[in-house]
Amino acid sequence: KMIKTCMSDNHGFVIVLQINDGSEFGISKKGTYVEIVDFNNLPNGLLGITVKAETKVAIKTIIVLSVFLLGEYILMNNVVVQNISREPHIFTARAIGYSRTDIYKNHILRNSFGPIAYRLGMNIPYLIASLVIVESTTNWGGMGSLLYATITNQDSNAAMGILFLLALLATFLRICISITHKLIDPRLINNV
Repeated sequence: KMIKTCMSDNHGFVIVLQINDGSEFGISKKGTYVEIVDFNNLPNGLLGITVKAETKVAIKTIIVLSVFLLGEYILMNNVVVQNISREPHIFTARAIGYSRTDIYKNHILRNSFGPIAYRLGMNIPYLIASLVIVESTTNWGGMGSLLYATITNQDSNAAMGILFLLALLATFLRICISITHKLIDPRLINNV
């Protein structure tokens, strides 16, 4: 199925080596993003593929940064949903006879967007700052690696320009989150 999807959508996948040194089993720190060049049926009935390496990928760095932030949002979402599910309008919806799915979708999720969105808005500068780590470990070119290069080369004008652009990006994303919150949260729709 993966080969079929990669061929039809014209994208690749990441190959990661397994490490088994006898005492520990894990995955290597880096993987390789590959694209399928050719495939054929082998004599034993299996499908053989030929791939071409495109770029290196730092698996553990991306996993650590993703899990770190994902865990925080899962915990916060759980607390917010529990608090909203104890509010009087939820008890009223249950008493009227709305299904659990309708209550969750129409009342709890829409009301929980605000705190999660504002927390995401507060974390945007930290997410942008983590670009330096991700780009330097994955050898991806971008704003983070450019900022790192300008700082190490002591090019203060270029560094200030990049920081200014990143500040504008963070501000723009925070404004988008605020607008989306006003459109989604039913408590704010009438107060706009």
